[in-house]
Amino acid sequence: MAPNRWERPLVALVVVVVSILAILPNARAPPTLVGQPTLTAFDSDGDGRNDAAHVVQVVNMPQGTTTATLEGHLFPPTADPNASWSGWVGGASQTQTTTCTSGGGCDTNFTFDLRVPPGSPAGDYIVVLNVTVTPSITDTIIAGTQVGGTFPASVSVDDGDLLQYREGADPVGAEIAYRSTSGADGTSSPKTRAWDGSSWGGETEEATAGSPIRAIRMAHSPTAGDERIIVTQSDDGSLDAYVCRGTCTVTNDIGQVWTGAPTTPEKRFDIAYESQSGEALLVYGVVSTDPAQDIAYRTYSSGAWGPEQFLDDAGEAADIQYSVINLASKMGTNEIGLIGGDDTNNNVNAWIWDGSAFGSATEITATAENPDEEQMAIAWESSSGNLMAVAAEAASATFSFEEFTTSWSAAATATCAGITIRWMSLKPNPLASANDMILAVGDNNGDLHTCYWDGSAWAAMVTQDTTLDYSTQRAFDFAWENTGSKGLLV
Repeated sequence: MAPNRWERPLVALVVVVVSILAILPNARAPPTLVGQPTLTAFDSDGDGRNDAAHVVQVVNMPQGTTTATLEGHLFPPTADPNASWSGWVGGASQTQTTTCTSGGGCDTNFTFDLRVPPGSPAGDYIVVLNVTVTPSITDTIIAGTQVGGTFPASVSVDDGDLLQYREGADPVGAEIAYRSTSGADGTSSPKTRAWDGSSWGGETEEATAGSPIRAIRMAHSPTAGDERIIVTQSDDGSLDAYVCRGTCTVTNDIGQVWTGAPTTPEKRFDIAYESQSGEALLVYGVVSTDPAQDIAYRTYSSGAWGPEQFLDDAGEAADIQYSVINLASKMGTNEIGLIGGDDTNNNVNAWIWDGSAFGSATEITATAENPDEEQMAIAWESSSGNLMAVAAEAASATFSFEEFTTSWSAAATATCAGITIRWMSLKPNPLASANDMILAVGDNNGDLHTCYWDGSAWAAMVTQDTTLDYSTQRAFDFAWENTGSKGLLV
C-alpha cells in the first residue's frame, strides 16, 4: 500500500521571501512577515491522504492605510526555489487593507489554503511566501494640471502605463502669436502677447521673417513649462522657426515650401511636440524636384534643430507637391500623426511618427477636394489611443475617414456639409476616459456644420450657422473644456 502523502509533517522547510514592489511615501516601513507561518495539513478530496495545507501568516502592517497581498506557492520536494522561481506547482493569495494608528505597525493574520495538484508525487513540499504592497496615496496637485493617465491606476502596477502632469510653475500662463502691421518690420515679423492668468501683456515684436507672413503655428512643450516654438510661413515660401523661453530665438529659412506664392491660403507646414520626450517635429511640403523628397521634416532636440530629412509618398512615382500639412501628438507617447494633401494629384495620405521615423502609411482618399485650404484633419482618441484621419471628397459634402487601431481601417465616408467642404477642424475630448470628437466644417456656401464622433460612428450632421462671414478663410473653431465633456464652438 502506497504511503499517505505527507505522513511526516507537511512542510519540512519554509522559505520566506519578502518583496516590496512599491515604496511607501514618507519612508514608512513596508509590511513584514512576523515569524514562521502556521501550517496545518488536511485531506482536501477525501481520499485519506493529506494533500493540502491551511496557511496562517502574521504580517506587520505599517502605520497608515495600506493594501497588502500575501502570496503562497508550493514547490515539489526536489525543487530549489532559490535557484528557480518557475517550478512551483500550486499557489494562493489573500489581499487585505488595514488602517493602522500605531507607530510600530499592526500585526494582521493572513490566511489561505494551498493544494497540491492531483498526480503530484508524495513528499515534503516547500512553501514560499511573498508579500507585495500597494500604498494608499492621494492625488494632490499643489499647482498645475494632470494631463494624462488615470490616478492611481496608471502607477499602481509596473506595466508601462504612464501618468503625466504639467508643471504649474509656468511664468507665462498662455501666449498668442499673430501677424500685424505694427512694429518696425510690420507684417514681416510675428508679434506675441502673454497672458499671466488675469490680463494680457503688451505686444512684443519678434525678429523679422524677411517677408510678409501668411501663416503662423505655435506648439507648447509638454515637458518644459515655458518653452514654445512658433513657426511662420511667408510670401517668399520660407519657414522661420522661433524657439521661445522667455525670449525668442529665430532660425530663419529653416524650410522652403514654394517658389511662387499661391493665391489660396495654403498652410504647407505644421509643428508638434512629442508628448513623452519633449522633442519637437517640424513637417512641411518641401520644394524639391526629387520624386523621393515629397515631404521634409526636422526634429528639435537638446536645444538644436536637426538636419532636413525627407519622406517619400510611395504611392507616387513622379515628383508631387504637398500643399496642406497637419500634425497631432498622442498624449503620453512619442507618436505624432501626420496628414497631408498633395495638389498635384489631389490625394490625401496619413503617416504615424514613432519618435524616430515615419511609418503606417495609408491613403485616405485618391479623389480629394483640391487641398488648397484645410480640407483635412487628424486627431487621437483620448482613451483608446486610436488615430482618426478625415479628408474632404472632391466637389462633395462628404468626407472620407480611416481609423488606426493596430492598423488602418478601410476607408468609409460620412456627410458633414451642405455643399463642397473647404475647412475642417477635428478636436478630441481631452477626458482620459473619452473617445468622442467634434468635427467642425465650413463649406463653400459659408455654412458652418458639426459632426459628432462617439468613438465608433459619426452622428448626423448639425448645421450651426448659415451666415459665416467668410468661406475663403476658416472663421470658426471648437475647443473642449478640460473636464465635463463640454466644449465651445466659436
